[in-house]
Amino acid sequence: HYALGNFEQSIQLRQQQLQLVQQLGDWRKEADAFLQLGAAHSALSQYQQGIDYYEDALEIFQKTGERPAEVQALNYLGYAYHNSGDSELGINLLQRAVAIASRLEDPQYRTYALTNLGRLYAASGQPAPAVTTYQTLLTLVQDSGNRLGEAEVQVALARNQAQLDQPAEELSPYQQALAIYREFDQPAAEAEMLYALGSTHARLQQQAE
Repeated sequence: HYALGNFEQSIQLRQQQLQLVQQLGDWRKEADAFLQLGAAHSALSQYQQGIDYYEDALEIFQKTGERPAEVQALNYLGYAYHNSGDSELGINLLQRAVAIASRLEDPQYRTYALTNLGRLYAASGQPAPAVTTYQTLLTLVQDSGNRLGEAEVQVALARNQAQLDQPAEELSPYQQALAIYREFDQPAAEAEMLYALGSTHARLQQQAE
């Protein structure tokens, strides 16, 4: 039901599931049910209910020391607060997620947390910290060898530099993304990068005049 977008039905089913797993004492499934309920309420723009369920899940993960799951819950909670109008608290929660993820052995959790933090900075109209976040993320993604992922980060980096009116800084990320998309035969993405580069060069010309 959740996948089909029938969120109200999903909420009813998840609440029934929650009651059962609580009776069974299965804390992991209880926390997962809280996350799913939070996601369903958030999808209905019922952000406070979503926040309440995400906080319930987060409390369980913190008590049980499930750090990767704690990172996930903090990300969901941060976006719920942002969508409810409290971007500052949302960013603070995602910063906590990055700090926890940075202490985990698997770098994918830090990549996940930094990606979401960069997006939330950008969505909150804060391109300067978004640029810093994406620069850190870029190193991680390059180290992982994920070339298409690297291109996505390069594009995000350039777009946030554009918000800072730094066309000279945009050129290299767009050029590197273009080279990757050509390498992987992605004509639609290649065309988008060519358009972006053209616009950037035009802005550079305007600045020079």
